Amino acid sequence: MGKATGRFLRPFVIIISCFTILAFALPALAAYDFSVARDKSSYAAGTTVTIQLTNTGTNSLSLRSMRWMVQVKSNGGWREVFTEAAKPSTVSDDLPVGDIATWTWNGKDNEGTIQPAGEYRIKVWVIMPRHSYQDDKVTSSFTLTSGWSAAKDIRVTSNRAQYHVGGTVTFTIKNTGDVGLDTGNFSWIIYRHTSSGPQARSTHNSRPTGVPNPLLPGRSASWSWDMRNDSGGFVAADDYELEVKLPNVPDSGIEGNCFFKVIP
Repeated sequence: MGKATGRFLRPFVIIISCFTILAFALPALAAYDFSVARDKSSYAAGTTVTIQLTNTGTNSLSLRSMRWMVQVKSNGGWREVFTEAAKPSTVSDDLPVGDIATWTWNGKDNEGTIQPAGEYRIKVWVIMPRHSYQDDKVTSSFTLTSGWSAAKDIRVTSNRAQYHVGGTVTFTIKNTGDVGLDTGNFSWIIYRHTSSGPQARSTHNSRPTGVPNPLLPGRSASWSWDMRNDSGGFVAADDYELEVKLPNVPDSGIEGNCFFKVIP
């Protein structure tokens, strides 16, 4: 019986050794880990960059304290052009193992200015203080093509469609473009529409106090008109138009207008 037992032990030891070697050959997965990627390597004008964060660890990731930025390649290094120190609204608080969180970048910096063509990348931080975990990863670089350009536009409105003679009209201008607008040479004119064509009734060649310079993308500003003409009297009941001009804006300036009625 003793000799037979010895013959069976040797192959058993060999089998255990094989499993031991195999275990050391496979790297262990980290408890917390992630990767980030972009959906394409090049983006044409007006498109958005989609960013994907994948949980590659063995535990769920908390993204409550994540933050991210966009960097552009400049002078041999990477320079920040956009930063969001908070979790994107499309990303959930917790990311299960193997799941992917997705959000987008619209090609603009924090001031709303569209970025020029160039080489970019996304950098993401995942911070979990309760688990003493913090790490950052970057995507492979991508390009914005030369078709990217900055739109310049405004929208001008009045607070009502009609007013009584002698009332107060409130106007609002909104920068609906991609870049800040120079309002230093702001002018606005009230035209009365008559059967013989529009006639200027109230002309103003200075920027209203409520309008900042510059007017940043997405921002609005308002000012009032007391309904008086250039002679100091009230305008008569009729159809009117406000015309706003920003001649200092490159590429021939910008104009905007709105229409309203004055009744007795």
